[in-house]
Amino acid sequence: MATSNNDSIKNNDSDGGDTGDANNCATDCFLPTFNPNNDTVNKKITKQLFDVSNRVTRQGAIDFNYRCNLGVNIRSGRDDGGEAILLNIIKRVRCIFDSHLRGMIEDTIKQECIKRGLKCGGQPITRMGQLADAWAADKTLAEKVWHCAFGVFYRKLDWENEFEMVAMEQLKYEYINDDMDEVKGTNRRGNKGCMAKLATRVKREVGKLINRKTVKTHGIKVVAGTEPELIGHYANGKPKYKKRTSASENFNFDPTRHLVHTKQVHTDCQTDH
Repeated sequence: MATSNNDSIKNNDSDGGDTGDANNCATDCFLPTFNPNNDTVNKKITKQLFDVSNRVTRQGAIDFNYRCNLGVNIRSGRDDGGEAILLNIIKRVRCIFDSHLRGMIEDTIKQECIKRGLKCGGQPITRMGQLADAWAADKTLAEKVWHCAFGVFYRKLDWENEFEMVAMEQLKYEYINDDMDEVKGTNRRGNKGCMAKLATRVKREVGKLINRKTVKTHGIKVVAGTEPELIGHYANGKPKYKKRTSASENFNFDPTRHLVHTKQVHTDCQTDH
């Protein structure tokens, strides 16, 4: 069975899962018209290239192929390898951005730690788990930990859009400009691009990583605590919340909203997490 309609097309099949882990991503998957690893040219993608909460779908691959003019022949009812190539490309693009955005988010947290003088064992924070270690060693650091893990992002309005713009510029990607995403955007949160949505997901994962450690070290976790005001319901019954319209440099820490107590466990500050 032929695996592609072009000998120069390479493909590395994966199990289809979208874990966001760069170590599990499909690699060496490219087309003459699109190489996700090529950082010398701008690469065009659709604004909703993937759904951050679900696996990459065949329809998503077809949409990507058609709207970005990739030229892969996907025949109905016949597997000639083209579909798998497109799926792998989308997974690879997601992987590249997942890793890049994670680095940006962790660097932002580390810089906030420096700004607030938050250290572990007298040394600068270099790993996310060290926020929990520092907090376990000094119970007065709850506010600083919260600001580093959450407040630094909430002081900016739509920080994820800024991260998306920077990441796409650095990795040489751009969204295609057509009307289809604008139509889709009416049913999506503010028509945000998939990379902005991925940024919020990655930040949640980093927050969960920190909290898994804080629960182990001293039985407390930090939460965003920024639930918006409920102002009504839509016709379908879903709640309608008031949207934040401005950023605040004075976002206040409130232990009654931002700390959740679980079980109490004591441990010393470590530097290897």
